[in-house]
Amino acid sequence: MKKVLVTGAAGFIGSHIVDSYIKLGFYVHAVDVLSLEEAMNLKSASLHSSFAYHQLDITRTSALDFIFDEGLDLVCHYASVVGVEKYLSDTSDVIAVNVIGTQHVVSLVKKHKVDILFASTSEVYGKNPKVPWGEDDNRVLGSTSLERWSYSSSKATAEHLLMAALKEYDCQWLIVRYFNVYGPRQNANFVVSANLKNYIERKPLLCHNDGNQTRCYSYIEDVIEATLALINSGNSGIYNIGSEVETSVNELLDLINKIDDYQVGISKMDTSKALGDGFEDIPRRVPNIMKISESIDWKPNTSLTLGLKKTHQWILDNPWWQQAAS
Repeated sequence: MKKVLVTGAAGFIGSHIVDSYIKLGFYVHAVDVLSLEEAMNLKSASLHSSFAYHQLDITRTSALDFIFDEGLDLVCHYASVVGVEKYLSDTSDVIAVNVIGTQHVVSLVKKHKVDILFASTSEVYGKNPKVPWGEDDNRVLGSTSLERWSYSSSKATAEHLLMAALKEYDCQWLIVRYFNVYGPRQNANFVVSANLKNYIERKPLLCHNDGNQTRCYSYIEDVIEATLALINSGNSGIYNIGSEVETSVNELLDLINKIDDYQVGISKMDTSKALGDGFEDIPRRVPNIMKISESIDWKPNTSLTLGLKKTHQWILDNPWWQQAAS
């Protein structure tokens, strides 16, 4: 039986990766800082005999040694500190997990000669005005005095660490940059999940600023399909994963308001007042997915309308999620 380690396993995308590899017949070592009782996204996975959960902190030296010593075929590194509130309020934690934690993982991967996939982010491109963003495009960031850019910088530094250690590596290494992934299990701190929660609770939807900023929303099933296909391809390198369909926040909220037979109001948020000077919004975030399309013949096929409806239904079917998000 092949063995895979998934860090950040209790999180949104990480938990879907765990489920996928259990279905594929792998033995899955899942790592997160939460207790298993708190890790509700892993409730189904925890019922399988081919699943082992380890509550630990990857920023601690030698925390992962015993898992690597048992032998691994693949590492999927998803452990990260994400979310606007986190990188505005605790920049040091963002950097510690995203950089120091990744350094520990990469050093063990190199030592034990294990294939690795590292989950990066579209945030590494910063606010480059030239869209769509290709994998080799420039990074354009704001001042270091703005906490908003700590997440982008930490993920980019982690990419540098991985490539510096593994570019001449004789095993597979992948860096995937995800673009605005949404779907079942995502916590309620993101624009889609937060507004679906508000809609179900018949509260006003929240619009940041004028709502004209655009994103390319990527449904979780499409993202997992692309990720697994890349790993199976044997390719190494950096790949964007996301939808190419550009949608404004106003358009997103309109689609949410049409899911059921009722509508709710819209509440505007001035981010400069609500989030302070440490935040800076990005007007457009659009991926160029030519590289992954040519490499594995992949394109997302879930429309935003369908993905929203599927996520809405999942929330209704899983009341624990609403309770946890309250």
